[in-house]
Amino acid sequence: MRSKNTDNNLNPKVVVNFAIKNEKNTIENSVSMAKKSYYKPEVLVVDAYSSDKTTELAITTGAVVIRQSKHLFPGKGLAMKEGLKEAIEE
Repeated sequence: MRSKNTDNNLNPKVVVNFAIKNEKNTIENSVSMAKKSYYKPEVLVVDAYSSDKTTELAITTGAVVIRQSKHLFPGKGLAMKEGLKEAIEE
C-alpha cells in the first residue's frame, strides 16, 4: 500500500542530535555540515555541562542547545534520549 502524498510526507521533519561535552574544536564544523543536508534539518545539541566554549559555538553556528538534565558522565545515552524527547515535542 502506498502512502498518500501529504505535506508531512513531502517535507519530513529531520532533526540531527549531537550529544556533546567539551567539543569546541569540532562542533562548528559538525553543525555546519549537518545543516547543509538536502533535508535542511534542525540541529539539536545536548550539552553535558561543557566547561569550554562548545555551547556558545554551537549556538552561533545555528544549533538549538539544551543542557543535559543530570550531571552524569559518561551520559551519552541520557543526552540522546533527552534530545529525542525534545525533537518529538517540538
